[in-house]
Amino acid sequence: MKIAKRLIYSFILWTTPAWSQTLFEGFYRIERNGIHDGYLIQRLRRTNGVDTLTTYLRQPENGEEKYQFTEARIKTATRAPLSTRWVTNQKDQPTEISAQFNGEIGTVSVFFGNRRKPGRSLPKVQVPRLSAFLFLDIDWEKMTLGQKYEYEAYAEERGFATYAGLRLEEIRKFGDHKFYIASNDYLAEPSFSYVDPRGFPFAIRSFSGDIIAYWVPNKDKAVGTFQYPTGEVTKLFGDLPVGKKNPWSTATVKLEPLTVAAPVLRRPAALRGSHGPLPLRKGGN
Repeated sequence: MKIAKRLIYSFILWTTPAWSQTLFEGFYRIERNGIHDGYLIQRLRRTNGVDTLTTYLRQPENGEEKYQFTEARIKTATRAPLSTRWVTNQKDQPTEISAQFNGEIGTVSVFFGNRRKPGRSLPKVQVPRLSAFLFLDIDWEKMTLGQKYEYEAYAEERGFATYAGLRLEEIRKFGDHKFYIASNDYLAEPSFSYVDPRGFPFAIRSFSGDIIAYWVPNKDKAVGTFQYPTGEVTKLFGDLPVGKKNPWSTATVKLEPLTVAAPVLRRPAALRGSHGPLPLRKGGN
């Protein structure tokens, strides 16, 4: 499940308020060595000055289908973190890791089983940003090809802040669509991400190339023969996603071949030797 987590995190249990706008929504198919290995649903929503990134991930584990969902909430204008929630039914894992932020200071709670009270509270963490929103906040047009950048972000699924390195490896056009291909060593798990100029994720693949998650035009292609629990999905998203609010749903060319092309043959950016901070957009873009 690790590779799919990077595509984008966050899950929110909510009721739609007076003003709310979906900025992005898509379905992703996960493959391992060319075999269907799960799916992911992603939605970015802006509601009354708060951006919420929501993701539902479903993959097999020891013969059973397991899920994860995450939520990450930030202030639209300042990009300051507000809260995160990561939940799973995987075995030998905490069932929930939640964090509440006051400025850059976060209080993290870890839950086990069906307990309503946290099993333990982690030391307070100081974080400048959430990893879920990292690619959305980067100003990709100001990135320099081949240069390594250092960043610090809060890992929603771990409950702590981490340093990592990122490098822009290639800019590729496919039809009318431009993609930035970046290597990333987040949580020491090297991967390549394909994003559009706004940072919307099109695909992510492991460095070895055996695992890939990529955007597909409809639910059926993403889900395949896996379960699609409509009640569970509706509870998490507030409705059933349709996956059409993204830059590629109206594409006049087939985009999937982009993801099967061989990745650049360089190891993803290591933290050591990184150069300066990432160029970031102004809040609310």
